[in-house]
Amino acid sequence: MKKQQNKNKRDSIFSRKKTTKKAQIQAQIFVYVLSMIVIGLVLLYGYKSIGKMRERAKQVDLIGFKTEVRNAVEKVSNDYGTVRAPEFKVPEGYDEVCFIDLDKGADPGIESLHPLVYEAWQDDSANVFLIKDLAKEFYLVESNGQHLIQIDSPGYICPEVKGYKIKIRLEGVGGKAKLSEIE
Repeated sequence: MKKQQNKNKRDSIFSRKKTTKKAQIQAQIFVYVLSMIVIGLVLLYGYKSIGKMRERAKQVDLIGFKTEVRNAVEKVSNDYGTVRAPEFKVPEGYDEVCFIDLDKGADPGIESLHPLVYEAWQDDSANVFLIKDLAKEFYLVESNGQHLIQIDSPGYICPEVKGYKIKIRLEGVGGKAKLSEIE
């Protein structure tokens, strides 16, 4: 009888160990799966955050370029005879920057090169264009409704972006800035 009780105790302890081991394995699997889900969510959030930061950095660069060009043109246009050759940092992803003189008629020569620039020229809607294949960004540099950019015939210049920079010549001509490419 005593032998039987000892055997039952051993079997009971042994079966509890088996059950405990199975429960531990199931708990570990649950912890691993939960860990993988948390790690995946953290990576996804990080990836999205980095994408948003890059997009904001591009917007900041674009606003910086617009402000830099506008300030340089306004400053020179108010100072007759002043000549400057500023270097502008162009945001990443653009091959060319075009400037047009809205006070001149739209030159048909630019229509085949940059149709959106030509269209904006006819509408008087913009006079500075950032170009990557097509005009991607454009805006108007003016003061009190007066266009500040003057360009000799054909009425536009499109300097190529080199090393994320362009360099143009600005000359104050009394209320406007005459723009030309630097050779």
